Amino acid sequence: MEIAWYFIIVIVVVLSQHVNAQVKIKMVVIIENGETQHLGPFNDVLLDAERAAGGNEIINIEVKPVQLDRDNIVESFEAVCKELFDGITIILDMTYTGWDKAKNVASTYSIIYLRSMSSIIPFVQCNDDLLQEKKATDVALIFESEKDLNQSLYYLIANSITRLVVIDELSEVTVTKIRAMRPTPSYYALFASTAKMEGYLNTALQRGLVARNDTWHLIFTDMNYKHFRYINGDDDLHNPIVILSMNPNLCCKLLSQTSCNCPHDIQIFNKFIERLIYLLVATLRDIYKAGIDLEPKTGQCIVENELTSTGQSATIKMFNETLYSNIAMDELFDYNSDKSMISYRAVIDIERLDKERRIQMANWTLRDGLTTPAGSQIRAARPYFRIGTAYAKPWSTIKLDPITGQPMTDKDGKEIWEGYCIDFIEKLSEKMNFDYDLVIPKDKSFGVKQPNGKWSGVIGDLARGETDIVVGALTMTSEREEVIDFVPPYFEQSGILIVMRKPVREIALFKFMTVLRLEVWLSIIGALAVTAIMIWILDKYSPYSARNNKTIYPYTCREFTLKESFWFALTSFTPQGGGEAP
Repeated sequence: MEIAWYFIIVIVVVLSQHVNAQVKIKMVVIIENGETQHLGPFNDVLLDAERAAGGNEIINIEVKPVQLDRDNIVESFEAVCKELFDGITIILDMTYTGWDKAKNVASTYSIIYLRSMSSIIPFVQCNDDLLQEKKATDVALIFESEKDLNQSLYYLIANSITRLVVIDELSEVTVTKIRAMRPTPSYYALFASTAKMEGYLNTALQRGLVARNDTWHLIFTDMNYKHFRYINGDDDLHNPIVILSMNPNLCCKLLSQTSCNCPHDIQIFNKFIERLIYLLVATLRDIYKAGIDLEPKTGQCIVENELTSTGQSATIKMFNETLYSNIAMDELFDYNSDKSMISYRAVIDIERLDKERRIQMANWTLRDGLTTPAGSQIRAARPYFRIGTAYAKPWSTIKLDPITGQPMTDKDGKEIWEGYCIDFIEKLSEKMNFDYDLVIPKDKSFGVKQPNGKWSGVIGDLARGETDIVVGALTMTSEREEVIDFVPPYFEQSGILIVMRKPVREIALFKFMTVLRLEVWLSIIGALAVTAIMIWILDKYSPYSARNNKTIYPYTCREFTLKESFWFALTSFTPQGGGEAP
């Protein structure tokens, strides 16, 4: 009987030690409303992570999801408070911006709080840094889904200085809206998986959106970008574009391998969450083994304003120290304790695709930002302007076919214009390094003021923002200056002096004769002939000439023959004169 009681006591002691050796941890995972797909990795790998940490005998984690409905914050907060009433050990915040209310609750009750980076953010941050390096002022962002759009928008509003236009997909409808945007976006950034990227880019190409060099950034959100048809050589692009893709080495780190052939269907963010679960379970195990209490903290949410921080508890301090220690042995993670933010060490390659040739431009990491290889430089795309003009011969006219007399068109079917203003625009684009398109108003006029106060023609387009600049034979009037600004002319108000055709100098032996008209030259020759004949006649027949009056002129005098008379008349035109007079 005593032996039986002895065995019963031993069994009870063993069972009590087994129970005391296990710690039950309650993890509240906060996700955005409707994004339940992020809970998949918890269901897939949590048990394996617990086994890797020593099995359920040591640590047992219960996951409680809470969805953040931004249209109904009160109800979402009540869900957190309900879990707090039952007890919480750790809060994993997977929302776009982090939820301050949940963070305040964690701080008040000494609950571990950790926030993870959103899936699209490394790509968005890299592209934003690249745009800032290019000194871009605006960009059109195009996303594969509304979820990616929302994630990015929350980040960019808080961190970016670039003017944004966001679009959730690229379709015929959205392309029409993009083409109607004024001013035209300086850059376009397309975030998509490889499968969707080809369709989106083809739509942009067919609608003429990809018409300028280096203005399109293609950001591949998967690891399958090498099968992109324009990269593997199946097709060529007429205009160079920029490609942003995750470095393949990250894939191996996500798979916990030093070298690997990255599966083309790997989900980067899901793999990150799986590795994060292993990291958290191992960290919580180490804390528990160090004798730190991990029992769920209970409490009540009375009034949010009454929630006050109690400072870092021993549990939180130990969690941060242990997490740093575990991360130091793993090259995948980065942890910012000030923001309670954990992320993976994204490495993104930035390349320029010119036809099928890829040129490495830079690399981007979360820690260091953009770094460029030796000899490489990130250059901004050429500025782009829509320039308006209207018919005014010879300033700006439609070029006509010399044979048929019909208007000539370019490869896109647009009329070709010529004239001084067109040459001036072309010279400006060369000197100031910008691209442009000529925009001709529907009525091809400079415009008149309508009864409703609006303008038509070139002036109306400029006033409405349809064009950026107008170059044309447009006179300055006070009425026009009410809606547009003029650049004052440098010379005459009319501008005539700056459009005189440069004369072509003619080289000829008798160039000096072009000083006078033919009629003048003939008159001079006639006058010389008549004068010479009159001198000869007077000298020969006049009784008062030296020839006929030797008494008065006994000395030798000049004899004016017909030849001498012509010479005297001709040399009288020179400054030296004709010599002795008759």
